Amino acid sequence: MKPFDLEKAKNGAPVCLYDGTPVKILDFDYNGKILCKLQQKGLSGKIIDRLGDFDSDNLYMSPTFVYMNVYKKENNSELVGGSIRATQEECVDARKTDHLNDWLQWFCVAKVELLMEDE
Repeated sequence: MKPFDLEKAKNGAPVCLYDGTPVKILDFDYNGKILCKLQQKGLSGKIIDRLGDFDSDNLYMSPTFVYMNVYKKENNSELVGGSIRATQEECVDARKTDHLNDWLQWFCVAKVELLMEDE
């Protein structure tokens, strides 16, 4: 998980809890507490909205995921990643037109978390 970044959160970047539960920040308290709204599944299985105060230590920046075609050599000895795309559908379409060596075969679409971003 990416560490919580107060400035990015104030500018609307998505935030989550450690388990990946998305939270919406409603307000920033002067005591360092952050008022958040989150949705959780109740005992009946129904999704309910909850409010909670969190320290910045309990919040994380939501992960950014992209998709990438993965190819394999004919002898299955090595996997090779292709270009990064925004959606799984784009990867499936691109595998038909990707210009790769003849000795590579399409294997799968991988969901990849970006750990670093260009600023």
